[in-house]
Amino acid sequence: MTTPTPAPASPPPPHPAIMAGFRRLAALLVVTALLGLFIGFRLERQGQWLPRVPDQIGAWTAVERPLEDRTAKALGSPRSLGRQYVNLLDDRIETHVIAAESFDAFREPAMCMPGQGFSLTAEMFPDVFGPGKQARAMVLKHDESGTRVLMLFWVQYEDGSTTGLGPLRASAADLMPRLTTGFRAATSGKQAVIVRAYTFVSPTDPKAILARRGLYEVAQGLFKEIEKDGKAWRPGTTKATTGSATQ
Repeated sequence: MTTPTPAPASPPPPHPAIMAGFRRLAALLVVTALLGLFIGFRLERQGQWLPRVPDQIGAWTAVERPLEDRTAKALGSPRSLGRQYVNLLDDRIETHVIAAESFDAFREPAMCMPGQGFSLTAEMFPDVFGPGKQARAMVLKHDESGTRVLMLFWVQYEDGSTTGLGPLRASAADLMPRLTTGFRAATSGKQAVIVRAYTFVSPTDPKAILARRGLYEVAQGLFKEIEKDGKAWRPGTTKATTGSATQ
């Protein structure tokens, strides 16, 4: 007579702590997804503004320089204005004014430099445009060549207020910082643009004094023109000025 084979024992139920962890993770994923949808919807409505930029800022003359295709795709292909400002000494300041129409547009700037291999080496948040009107000032360095870049990065609202975006980091895992920054812009209820201005530091300018002077002059000229355009903005309109102005 054949002895029946006993049925395999059922696996023990998962530990309650493990199940609680899975539930928290699922809840976090749902909240993150809903937050992303909310930010996307609000930014789409509040990213309609693309203000005028000056053709001339002091001794600096603008030349049109659109975003590189690779950079534009990384930022979600937003509407943008790109200008390179050149002075009589052939110093150059690159600038981009980007419509804040999706949280992809808030991507960490070191990830969107021409070429690759730039790392953030220093940063501060000076009141570049007046008391309480900050930008994020950064020094980026190329990992191989040692080339340095001085950059100012800020969000500017239609009422002239700014934010320096906070201490983001150059990382592929920058989703949460972008969500956080996008959430701030989305809940402000104001039209906003993202502005980047940067210049390469010459080896003959070891303390970046000349680079900083030129960068701040151009950035302040951009700020003033954007602020001027913002005063003409009226909530509920679909205006999107995409031209230039002479300062």
